[in-house]
Amino acid sequence: MMRAAIIGPLTEVEYESSEQRHAHCMEVLRDHFLERVSTREMLAIADEAELSGWGFTEVRRAIDALVTEQARRAGAETCD
Repeated sequence: MMRAAIIGPLTEVEYESSEQRHAHCMEVLRDHFLERVSTREMLAIADEAELSGWGFTEVRRAIDALVTEQARRAGAETCD
């Protein structure tokens, strides 16, 4: 199944804050990232996101947050 391309960020003036931009980056990466979190795939997704216009630091922050989210979800599933 072919997946949609990662969309780039909005223009700087379209974000009210850096946190809003960070939240947007996470949302854009979420669908691409959470279902395939191998190191190779993380790097491919990070590279694609950077080519789409997201900065290295914001991509790294978003991926770190998504890994944490995934770990919490996995922990919650094992507690059920």
